Amino acid sequence: QFVREQPEMQHGNFTEAVAFLARVQRLHGSLGAAGRLSATGKASAVVAQGVQHMQRLLKTEAHTLGIYRDHSTHSKRAARSWASGRAQAMVALDTVWWKLR
Repeated sequence: QFVREQPEMQHGNFTEAVAFLARVQRLHGSLGAAGRLSATGKASAVVAQGVQHMQRLLKTEAHTLGIYRDHSTHSKRAARSWASGRAQAMVALDTVWWKLR
């Protein structure tokens, strides 16, 4: 609307310049009002930022817990494998021991 209402200024006419300045000031006021948030809007924006921050933290924590879970799973498998191998070695040692006696 501001651009459509813009008349051409003719050779520095002071009256036209003052009218143009008044329109610019109205436009500035309108744009400023459009950019302001109400108290509810500000609170909503702060809450939204807080929620986004918490989501990022939770994602990081979940990733960290996943790493610990994977490490635990691999450690348990290794321990079971070692225990199984140890039991077989003990049986073999026992067999050899009784043959030597």
